[in-house]
Amino acid sequence: MILAVIIVYMLCMLGIGLWCSRKITSDEDYLMGGFKFGKLPMTGTYLATFFSALSFLGGVGLIYRTGIGGSWMPMAWALGSAFGPIIAVRFRRVRVLSPSEFFYKRFNSRALQVIGALATIIALLFNMVVQITAMGLVWNLATGRSMTEGLIVGVVVTILYTFFGGFYAVVWTDVVQCAVFLIMTAIAVFVVISKVGGIGEIYSQAALIDTAPEVGAVANTQGSMLKLLGSYTAIGLFFQFLIQGPGTGSRPEYLQRMQAAKNMRTTLSTYKYAWVILIFVYIGLNIVGVGGRVLIPTMAEGMSSDWIMPVIFTTYTPPIVAGLFFAGLLAAAMSTMDSSMVMITASATDILKVVRGADKEYDQKKLTLFSRCVIIAVGIIEFFMASNNGAFIMDVAGYSFGILGLTFFVPLLFGLYSKRANAAATWACILGGSATFIIWQLLIKNGTFAAGSFAASLPPLGMAVLVGIILMWLVSHLTKPMDEKFWKPYLER
Repeated sequence: MILAVIIVYMLCMLGIGLWCSRKITSDEDYLMGGFKFGKLPMTGTYLATFFSALSFLGGVGLIYRTGIGGSWMPMAWALGSAFGPIIAVRFRRVRVLSPSEFFYKRFNSRALQVIGALATIIALLFNMVVQITAMGLVWNLATGRSMTEGLIVGVVVTILYTFFGGFYAVVWTDVVQCAVFLIMTAIAVFVVISKVGGIGEIYSQAALIDTAPEVGAVANTQGSMLKLLGSYTAIGLFFQFLIQGPGTGSRPEYLQRMQAAKNMRTTLSTYKYAWVILIFVYIGLNIVGVGGRVLIPTMAEGMSSDWIMPVIFTTYTPPIVAGLFFAGLLAAAMSTMDSSMVMITASATDILKVVRGADKEYDQKKLTLFSRCVIIAVGIIEFFMASNNGAFIMDVAGYSFGILGLTFFVPLLFGLYSKRANAAATWACILGGSATFIIWQLLIKNGTFAAGSFAASLPPLGMAVLVGIILMWLVSHLTKPMDEKFWKPYLER
């Protein structure tokens, strides 16, 4: 039954892709949906891109292991999204087909435009490996079939509907996928509350937990599940936000959606509606994580705590509901993957135009064909990366938010709100921040910063973002501003 539900769901996604293909008449349609989406599709695609399979596996699993303090990482993402409207109100004033094009429009630098495009491609390629790996794991757990088979099915289906429908297909499949995982979250909350005996009972029993979350793991101490900060310190939370927050607020996929909405009002409404839903979802996932720990104090031997939500569905709900949940997990992974694929394609198109001449007239059919070929190439590359992923790939994937924050967030914020921001300051931010990351990482690894010292506790990527901000401000004030024709369209109406 579970396999049948998943297959039906996949076929529905393919059907939406084929339906959307009828709307594609240009590369602008393929990459941006013609800049004419309304509030419903924009809110749905924003949320579907925001939530990945990791939110429902690793995110809930972290709360299951550590308690309510495990909510701080997703909270850093949510707080980072608050920068969205601040960026959107000015970023939308000049139309672009890809976020990296902003570097040329604002800073008059094709080199920075290419750097922005390359940073997008690299960060999203590595980040997608996590999503595709999650597809394989979900397929294996749901059906008992091989993880490799799950990778193939997930990648092929996502390639096909994105290949045919482009950004149109991404947006409308996202709307469906968003609805599925919101319903599944509500069901999970209902199941946990009803089985434990109420929300109050969940947290009163959680305070008494002193078992290990997994066989062989360190046991929790009584009361640790309700510690607000968990294992974080105040300085640790600050740097966690520097790593996760700016990258979330300025992720290329979200910048793309700012442009794709039909008007500014729609863009700002997207954030307003999304934040309300985000609050309820995060409260729900917290209840599921803590309540799951009360229901199952220690996971079965060989079972990761990240699988607590799937275990709840397979144990306490009928097969058809469990099947919809697993389809929802796949939906969460696919919705993040398809957005990244289109964003990588837009960045590749950006580089192509710079190399061949950005001011040339291009045949729209040929550009669309190029975009579709990139979609296929990205899918194939991702499959092989996920099939052979190791520590290096997962490390880079973990840094992806910081990479995007360093490349986009700081130059965007300064470029949109400061007349003095210029290309020299942007280079200083990106290069100086990157150098800081490399040097700090080496100083920690070679023991220059003693283990347990304050300096060793500071994350290299957080320091890189902080140095990038300082350098952007400093160099902007030490060098001449750009000609007003570059900043005026953004800073003045």
